[in-house]
Amino acid sequence: MTDDRAPDLAVGITSGVVGGAVSLTPAGPLGGAAAAAVVDAGVRAVMRGLSRRFSQRSGHVLALAAKRARLAPQELQERLAQIPGGEELLIRTLMAAASVAAEDKLVALSLALARTATEGTETEVTFESQFVAAVSDLGQPTGECFRASG
Repeated sequence: MTDDRAPDLAVGITSGVVGGAVSLTPAGPLGGAAAAAVVDAGVRAVMRGLSRRFSQRSGHVLALAAKRARLAPQELQERLAQIPGGEELLIRTLMAAASVAAEDKLVALSLALARTATEGTETEVTFESQFVAAVSDLGQPTGECFRASG
């Protein structure tokens, strides 16, 4: 399965589970089909909204980095692509930005790209890759959160 079909599969599974559960209630199969259609539309709307926000965050980080490096976004991308490991750093940073909502983290991620584009060394790529991973991990749940108190 290709990655571009994964969201459709997730929506289908979710609406199918809900529809199947509702069909076992007094609403019956017709109620289950109606519930599945409503869930399908709702889940698709949520996914579109999230996808839009992910794109906005990534674009915001790229724009901030370009401004900080005093480059056009396309120039920033081209410069990073010329540095060994730079393009991978760009991809990882934009993926991290998509999953982060806090503005301070987005700014920190943009600085990693700007510094790498202006320094242009493999050493900088290594450092900034670790920095991006750390920023991305900040605030992520750990095993401690899920332990039962007692």
